[in-house]
Amino acid sequence: MSVFAVANLRDLAGVRLGRGRMRAEQLYRADDVSTVDADGARALQDRGIRHVFDLRGVPEQEITGRGPLEAFTGYDHLPFVLSPASDPARPSADELDSAASPPLPALSPEAVGRWYLSVTLDSADVIIRGLDSLSRVEGAAVFHCAAGKDRTGIFAASILSVLGAPDEEIVADYHASEEHLERVFDRLRAAPYGFFLENIPHAGALLRAEKDTMRAFLSHADRDHGGLVELLIARGLQKDSIDQLRARLID
Repeated sequence: MSVFAVANLRDLAGVRLGRGRMRAEQLYRADDVSTVDADGARALQDRGIRHVFDLRGVPEQEITGRGPLEAFTGYDHLPFVLSPASDPARPSADELDSAASPPLPALSPEAVGRWYLSVTLDSADVIIRGLDSLSRVEGAAVFHCAAGKDRTGIFAASILSVLGAPDEEIVADYHASEEHLERVFDRLRAAPYGFFLENIPHAGALLRAEKDTMRAFLSHADRDHGGLVELLIARGLQKDSIDQLRARLID
């Protein structure tokens, strides 16, 4: 079977906006496209993809490089900040202090949603840089991390919020990853950097793409910052970039 097991690839044009509609075949989200083989790269090229936004960290990117897509795509490396202090799957010092401690409870969608907001705050500069670049690239673009769920979900929510998508449409887009996760995890186990989340006994909602996770993220962003767009504007996202992004992607 081809390594073109980008199991979580989809066109964001399927997301309904509050006003207008997104242009088809212009913006895709995916799991790790750097691992595709030559046939997979040609399949993405046939979709018109000419630019890749890579949200993985530096160690992940260094292991696989850009893959065969490098031959015909532009590239932005946008490594999200996943600091240990904000990682919901990392036990606290108190939790590690006692070997007699009971097993940690599985992470809830609420906990993962709060973590998404923490990642957004830590990675705001990277997200804004990606939005600025996306507003200017020519041809279709794809953005990805490893599984196409967490970092990719945050970046997708940022884009869709800027484009005026209602929250429940953003939630539905996030949840669409759920049906592909078994295939995604199979591919990650075979990837050079391996797959580790399922080795965390309390990973819980981190192993799924539940609607309540994205709802919690958007709700916390709204309550604490007035919304995701307002958070990014406060961190430096310019009106010109918003206008250009909307002009590029909305009919």
